[in-house]
Amino acid sequence: MTFFGAVIFASFMLTSCSQEPTEIKLSDLDTACDYQDAIEKCLDAIIEIKDDNNINTALSSSNVSELPEEQQEIMRQLESKWMEIELAAKKKFTTAEMEECPNFEKFLEKYKTV
Repeated sequence: MTFFGAVIFASFMLTSCSQEPTEIKLSDLDTACDYQDAIEKCLDAIIEIKDDNNINTALSSSNVSELPEEQQEIMRQLESKWMEIELAAKKKFTTAEMEECPNFEKFLEKYKTV
């Protein structure tokens, strides 16, 4: 019985950590670093699509339109979620507060490449 409980708990924890970026809820974000991490999840997904399609430049409407239709829709959803999170973060936190997050430099590098 204990083993069964441990398996259920472990699977719950693993599935909760693998939330899709487009499913992030603003109500789940509390700190400046939470917002930054959420944006970074969107950026990671966008970078993955870029890498899968050998897009080495910053995204533009021209190179997004070259993607398969399904990936274009995913990109639109990711960009929309990214903007939603970014706007909410700007309303709650200053740039200085965002810069205090431990992964800010890594986040900024990703931000610049997209």
